[in-house]
Amino acid sequence: MTALRNLGLAAVFLIAPHAMAQSYGGSASFACYQAALGRSVDITPCNQALLEQNLTPTEMAANYSNRALLLARLSDLPAAFVDHDKAHALEPDNAYALINRANSHYQAEQYTAALVDLDAAIAVGGSVLAVAHFNRGIVHARIGNKEFARQDVEKALRLSPQTDSYRAFLKTLSPSDQNKPGVR
Repeated sequence: MTALRNLGLAAVFLIAPHAMAQSYGGSASFACYQAALGRSVDITPCNQALLEQNLTPTEMAANYSNRALLLARLSDLPAAFVDHDKAHALEPDNAYALINRANSHYQAEQYTAALVDLDAAIAVGGSVLAVAHFNRGIVHARIGNKEFARQDVEKALRLSPQTDSYRAFLKTLSPSDQNKPGVR
């Protein structure tokens, strides 16, 4: 079985934390992944994958995390947190799932909990570091920690210099040199 881990962007907020869809398992799992990656709100493929397939714990965690993304998209945060917690219990060091749960905490305005999950995702490391730093920067900006926000977004940009959304958001955090005396 080939393990596919891909980024998905969920545009839930004006400046949206990036979400992390992941795919493992058979065709229902892949359909669940595709739904989470896109703009769908149909949880049916995720339900089918979790009920009908013989999944490993890693595959189950990916499907729970993807279904949680869809439930959060439906604004059913209590159900989303149940699935986030199931994914975390199955695979506590899954940075993708930690980022997704942090996004739901952000949506629920639970910023301290979002920071805890993003710190954990950063500690796990791997290919998600840029997204984790960017999302943590968004949370810091939201709660008024502009300097921490700037540091995290700069780190995300160093890790992923081709990501225009990081650069654009960083501009909103940087003081304008145009308003400083002596700067032209």
